[in-house]
Amino acid sequence: MATPSAVTTTKADLLPAPLQPILKALMPDVYRLLPADITPDQFRAACWLELTGRQEISDRDYVLESIRDAIIYAANYGLMPGRDCHFLSFRQKKYGNKKGAQCVSNYFGIIRTLDRSGKVRRAFAHPVCEGDTWDMDYFQDRPIHRPAVTLGHKQGRELFYYGAVMFHNGSCAFEVLTLDDLEGIKKRAPAHDSGPWVSDPVMMKRKSAIKRVAKYVQLTPEQREFIQDDEEREREDIPPARARQTIIDVFGETVDPTAYQGRTASTATAHDPVTGEVVPESDTYQREFFSEGDQEGEKPPAGS
Repeated sequence: MATPSAVTTTKADLLPAPLQPILKALMPDVYRLLPADITPDQFRAACWLELTGRQEISDRDYVLESIRDAIIYAANYGLMPGRDCHFLSFRQKKYGNKKGAQCVSNYFGIIRTLDRSGKVRRAFAHPVCEGDTWDMDYFQDRPIHRPAVTLGHKQGRELFYYGAVMFHNGSCAFEVLTLDDLEGIKKRAPAHDSGPWVSDPVMMKRKSAIKRVAKYVQLTPEQREFIQDDEEREREDIPPARARQTIIDVFGETVDPTAYQGRTASTATAHDPVTGEVVPESDTYQREFFSEGDQEGEKPPAGS
């Protein structure tokens, strides 16, 4: 009786069959996008590990082309899947509200981008907890943080987070985020009740803190685009009902979601809540359309 021939299973067989030709056609071109510090072999292995760990890509209605887009995004910005970013699944407008992969950077992806800028000697973000020693003086140009465990104390509850960058000339820039600040950022994320905000809340808070202080670094246009795009990608797929509820949760008030549609500096009009007089259009524009920090005209410290 003949013995059945053994069936050889390759790593590629662990991925959905329809995805395999997409990846084979894509990879030779993607390698040209990689920075010098990531080899094709490293990137290919990282993609395989990231994809084989996600069972949802086998679902019938999963948009496999989204994986191609996620891989191109990671390669273009020099992000190693699993280390600097993850391919998370969301229902996305651009795929007809079907579930697909989206490349989302993590804390280390932001750090990697700051390192590649050539402007930063060190960059990090950490929580400050009860039992830690913390001191800061904006005029002294750097915080002093000694975690409780290094002092022989038990670490208590979180108090706040901070992000810091040190430039090559020794100067430092840092930003402090309260727990309320971080809760607001979390609620504005499309997956605040699932995904990394639930599985890795500390790392997501550290990522938020380091992104806040990254504005002090003179990044290249592409690196600046990456930081800004990361924030947009976190917000773009929030359903309208969720967006309205988030406004209530964060700001404690209901805002008409159509109030700002089609409005510009020339059409925006507001009334003083006390006198009822019309507020000058330029003042209205500044309050309603400028993001946090823009009106202050903040300038990066010397050496950035």
